[in-house]
Amino acid sequence: MPEERKELPNEIQLLPPEEIERRKTVAERYLRVVSGVSIFLVVVQIIALTTIIIKANAERDLHRKAQALELVIGELESYSETERQLRLLGENVKLIEELRKANNVTPELLSAIEQSLPVDIYLDSIQLGDVLNIRGQTYNYLSVFRFLNRLQEQEQVDEALLAGLTRKSAGGAVEFAITFKLVKD
Repeated sequence: MPEERKELPNEIQLLPPEEIERRKTVAERYLRVVSGVSIFLVVVQIIALTTIIIKANAERDLHRKAQALELVIGELESYSETERQLRLLGENVKLIEELRKANNVTPELLSAIEQSLPVDIYLDSIQLGDVLNIRGQTYNYLSVFRFLNRLQEQEQVDEALLAGLTRKSAGGAVEFAITFKLVKD
């Protein structure tokens, strides 16, 4: 009869059982440490990504708010310019009203000056002698020439001349002087 075969063991243990147990314990510790470190790294990455997303959202919100603020500033500047023009117009009307009260200036002449005056010109003075001298300021050269042309078109004005035009600083006000003769009756 044939001899029965014995099964061979799957493992051959060359180490004593105590050493095998010690190594299993050490391997389990290493596995726990590696798992803990892996979990820690994943948590750090999640925190970093969350921080980046929060920062990007904050920057986007800040950008939107900056744009909204720029719109408000633009509206305020527009309001400020309108307010400045209204103030200048009020000062011009006040000066003309003061001159109307004077005995040597006719209402027709003052009306002609008032009708010729662009809204962005501020009058500093009007002096009447042999000729009428007007001094004022604006930020626009074109307004001075528009005022001069409109004065020349008035019936009471014989001849209007630009006596002076200066700007003392870049972006500053343009100072002007206009002299004109009145039509003799």
